[in-house]
Amino acid sequence: MIILKAERKIPGRPNYLKSFILTITGILVTALGIGANSLAIAIFGTIVLVMGVTTETIYRTMEYYLCNTTQ
Repeated sequence: MIILKAERKIPGRPNYLKSFILTITGILVTALGIGANSLAIAIFGTIVLVMGVTTETIYRTMEYYLCNTTQ
């Protein structure tokens, strides 16, 4: 876990819990779609899963670069 300095925090920081819930929901919906042999539900679940994972990844990348660059 990267510890942020107070003065370098990014405004509008996304909630980690939100991306975690999106990820778990995406996995469950995808599994439901595959189990029910429904391609549409599986694709929707995959999209939700990708949304959850990318939110987390993009934020962590921004956090890393903003906190580890010298100006």
